[in-house]
Amino acid sequence: MKLRTHTFASPMIEKITIIGAISVLFGFLFAANLSRTNFASVVAKSSEESEVAEMHFVTFHENDETLTIKTNAKTVEEAISRAKIELDRNDRTEPERLERIEVEDGKNFDVYIYRARPVIVVDGAVKKYLMTATYDTKALATQAGFTIYKGDKIKLQLPKNVLEVGLTETYEIIHGNSTETENRAELGAVSREKILSIKEVKEKAPEKIPEFVTNPDRATCEAWMRAAGISESELDVAYTLIWHESKCRYNATNKSSGAYGIPQSLPGRKMASAGADWQTNPITQIKWMISYVKGRYGSWQKAWDFWNCKGKCGNVSNKTSYWY
Repeated sequence: MKLRTHTFASPMIEKITIIGAISVLFGFLFAANLSRTNFASVVAKSSEESEVAEMHFVTFHENDETLTIKTNAKTVEEAISRAKIELDRNDRTEPERLERIEVEDGKNFDVYIYRARPVIVVDGAVKKYLMTATYDTKALATQAGFTIYKGDKIKLQLPKNVLEVGLTETYEIIHGNSTETENRAELGAVSREKILSIKEVKEKAPEKIPEFVTNPDRATCEAWMRAAGISESELDVAYTLIWHESKCRYNATNKSSGAYGIPQSLPGRKMASAGADWQTNPITQIKWMISYVKGRYGSWQKAWDFWNCKGKCGNVSNKTSYWY
């Protein structure tokens, strides 16, 4: 009987030992899993706190309406998507859609939206239709493919009756009766560029350079452009680009990127290659811009064409915004 008792007890002890070992093993596994779970929770919480720390306020302005969102979007285009604002490819934003959002803590980032509308530009018997967000008449004509010369005027055709109000805007190019026009009639097939060269030779004295004001009108800006070396034949398209970049303000500063001056150089100190007075002299800034435009695009007209191009543009495979 003792032998049978001993034989029966031995397997029972072994089973108890195995069950105890398994329990200890599961205990270790449970503790390890709990530890990993706590670690994951800490990481997630840390990531969440980091994400909240990167949040900023973006305010969209369109006409008299505003919309402010709190977001961690890194670009203007991403913020537009987060705000669920629908934009057409011809609509324009300032800053541009690919601009990075960089703001100091507690400060607001402003985005201005300009909607494109249908416009017709007429030059004699030729009519061009385009969708554009600009209201600069010479820029409109240039976008439509027309060349505007000194003495030409662009006039908005008023609607004939109240039923036409709100329809497509129509702008008519009116060529002026200047000395240039008279010379053109006399010379016939001679190109406008050659006529302009003749006119430049006839000028007796150089143009007086206007004071360096911070908000120049077009005449003042053009005087600076001539002094910097921009020819009459390129003056209009060059002014269009300069106006879109900075409105010809030598102290213009992009508050989000820090780009400075008339050409919106980033950083601004790059313009020191054109002169030590690059911070306050608009002519020095335009000289630098001339070298930049000619070096990167070849001409002011090619730079303007690239500014308007979308999609495959030169060595850019998917260009979605204006200018560079």
